[in-house]
Amino acid sequence: MTTVHHNVGDEFIREGIRSFLDEVVGDYDPFYVHKHDCNTLFKPLLDEGEVLNDKFREADLIIQAGAPVYWNIGPHTSYNVGWAKDLWFDRIFQLGPKNPILNLGAGSCQGDENDVAGLMADEKCVDFAKEAGRACRWTTVRDPLASKFLTNVGVPHELMVCPAFHAARRTRASKVTRDVLAVNLMRDAGHHLIKPQNDPARWRCVVETVLPKLRERHELLFVAHDVAEAEYQRQFARGREMVFLSNDFRDYLALYSTVQGIFANRVHGAVCVAGFGRPAVIVGTDSRIGIARPIGIPAIDEAQVTPQWILDSLEQQFSRGNEVYRRWVGLREESARRYVERLREVLV
Repeated sequence: MTTVHHNVGDEFIREGIRSFLDEVVGDYDPFYVHKHDCNTLFKPLLDEGEVLNDKFREADLIIQAGAPVYWNIGPHTSYNVGWAKDLWFDRIFQLGPKNPILNLGAGSCQGDENDVAGLMADEKCVDFAKEAGRACRWTTVRDPLASKFLTNVGVPHELMVCPAFHAARRTRASKVTRDVLAVNLMRDAGHHLIKPQNDPARWRCVVETVLPKLRERHELLFVAHDVAEAEYQRQFARGREMVFLSNDFRDYLALYSTVQGIFANRVHGAVCVAGFGRPAVIVGTDSRIGIARPIGIPAIDEAQVTPQWILDSLEQQFSRGNEVYRRWVGLREESARRYVERLREVLV
């Protein structure tokens, strides 16, 4: 359960999970359900070698691969989103726990990292989380807010590093590091403007202030994860600076394996680069920045960020680059070992 050609970060998560399955399962045939198009339950995607009548009902193992699972932001909730009925209510809740179903890298998406009350106040959201916990044989969460919420409602789980951090394990790391800093910018500094404290105009001022200072230290390479980001970033590119955009997640993995580091609004762009042992900083607008906490990536809400915070957070890492590399690659492999060990236990 993922997205395909929709959100590069989801594909990084999927690659990270597949790096664990490579060790635990060995040979296997993966099938993909693009949650924004439930017809893909029946249609082949990517490298699928055969057509199934229903990918969930015919699978030996079902994995919900990352993404927010717990949220309640106005009329939008985890239990009324477009794919909830077809994938969660009609399949996962019906098939589990008899069938092996794993909920790996589940996250929250609230206005800020401390908004557990917003989740707890919604009885249907609580019931959804409990039912998902009952149906899934193992649940891991990627941010502290999701963990606190599940603890409060009594759902067994483990807080673990987001699997996108492990995408590097399925990508041959480049032996050559480009002398560039990747820069990923979103118009609103995040996917959603959930709370009034976030201001796109103020964010633009921060960007316009920090980019010249970054240019004094690094060559810049703008990286867009979709067309809207590419259009937004082109206005900031100067001289020979390019804006990278692709419709294939593997191109991003190849690129991110070569950069010196990244300054990003896309959380998983930063997490992926950190997985290669490179400096990364994140600025966002909701609780998804909490994905950075179990890794140690500096992350801050747009409402609190300053240009100096961005500069300092990057330079502190560049000044001890070898230490950062050892720490994050070490964490990547240690956390992967923990995933593999637990998967072996769960799938016995």
